[in-house]
Amino acid sequence: WYPVLRAMYCGGISALVSGNYEFLRVLLATPIESQRYSGRKPIILPTADGMLDIDRERMFKALPGHSRFFVPRSEYLLGSIQPVAEDLFFLGSEYETLFDRFEIMYALAYADLTEDANGYVWGPPGRFCWKGRRGGGPFEELFNEASAEKGSWAPLAAGFFQGSIERFIHIAGSYKAAVMDKLPQF
Repeated sequence: WYPVLRAMYCGGISALVSGNYEFLRVLLATPIESQRYSGRKPIILPTADGMLDIDRERMFKALPGHSRFFVPRSEYLLGSIQPVAEDLFFLGSEYETLFDRFEIMYALAYADLTEDANGYVWGPPGRFCWKGRRGGGPFEELFNEASAEKGSWAPLAAGFFQGSIERFIHIAGSYKAAVMDKLPQF
């Protein structure tokens, strides 16, 4: 699933560069067949789950220079995708912001699709989790943006979170409580 995930990151960052949230939604939600699930499911599900299998084996931590990272997969992707993104979009210092924003949307889209009957959500953590562990950071920025724009927020208009600001607030708040607030402090 790594090549698919990498393509999703590249496509997702390009969608964010152009503000094309419709494309981002299609990129994450296109139904595919997978051995992991019966029937057709959004591509984000088997991709994220396949990468979690690799994360559990700590394969990205085994890469040179990645043993000390809390989210080595995320750090590896940040560095390996940057040259391609820079060549295509001339992003400069904006690259890291777009990378973080994609990871947030990826994590929250996964959480939205997998919420259980008890309201528990989880999504793959990324670099943004550590940046926001003491408040602020890209997650809080995105949350504040959505809260201010409400129903006119572009991801909602594209169909994320069932087009509902209330749904977004629920998923984002639950994700923060279940994933970000449980990170170890250092």
